[in-house]
Amino acid sequence: MDFLRISPLFKEYLIKTTACLRLEFRQILKIDNLQDLTSLTRLFLDNNFIEKVTGLEFLSNLVWLDLSFNKIQKIDGLSSQKNLQVLALYQNEIKVRSIIFRLMIISHYLVD
Repeated sequence: MDFLRISPLFKEYLIKTTACLRLEFRQILKIDNLQDLTSLTRLFLDNNFIEKVTGLEFLSNLVWLDLSFNKIQKIDGLSSQKNLQVLALYQNEIKVRSIIFRLMIISHYLVD
């Protein structure tokens, strides 16, 4: 399917109803504008060049997030991820203390 040739209405439908998005090995540098992907349950962004992730707070249905093998130093919006079950962050540049604190907040929500 040529995404550029489909109607704007169908594009909007696809964006709002997509449950799984796989963008591995795409040389992506930045992640933002996630606010319309509210149906996403699985997001694969591994093996890119991403340094910072923002906008995760819009993905309230996210269950699986793979950000492995990037250049991430900071992730915003993790504390709002109450459904998140898998978070893969292998081989990034995240400061250990800040991510551990955020993960403790998430695990608190998962236990309750």
